[in-house]
Amino acid sequence: MLVIPLFCLLTSLANTRPYGKKYSGQDEQNPLYDALDIEPILPYYSVSDIYELWLPTLTQEKMKSSDLLDRIFVTYAIKRALNQDKEAINKLCSLFQDIAEKVAEKMAKKRGLKRHIDDIKQEARILLWSMIKGFSPKQILDGLTHNVNFSIPNPHFSQRVICNIKRFQNT
Repeated sequence: MLVIPLFCLLTSLANTRPYGKKYSGQDEQNPLYDALDIEPILPYYSVSDIYELWLPTLTQEKMKSSDLLDRIFVTYAIKRALNQDKEAINKLCSLFQDIAEKVAEKMAKKRGLKRHIDDIKQEARILLWSMIKGFSPKQILDGLTHNVNFSIPNPHFSQRVICNIKRFQNT
């Protein structure tokens, strides 16, 4: 009685393909299986293959989702960002950039700071970027052994300011 549903499940799993890949008519095989001349029983998909297709679809709603697969991939994206993966860093920063700017602007107004709003937003973006990116293990060890100060990364806005300053100095 249990054998027939289990057989149906296994045959349906065997006929599945990776997300986003077009079926070429031939099964893709692992070089290890080719070398050992072994056929896999069921197809397999690596987390990194599915992650590459999932990352562009990441939204704030998916981060709050109760779906276990979304939670796994959000955790994986955060881990990849901490391991200096630029795609994960950029995606996570783009999701939280507006929120960080609004919170910083609200805090500045509440405290009565007399600074330009663009400067406050820029500092919020820099702090968000460095919090998401974190420090690499090499930077941490260099900081502990050589007493080197960590530099804060300069995003696009600061590069534009430097170009404008150079332009005014030349005129």
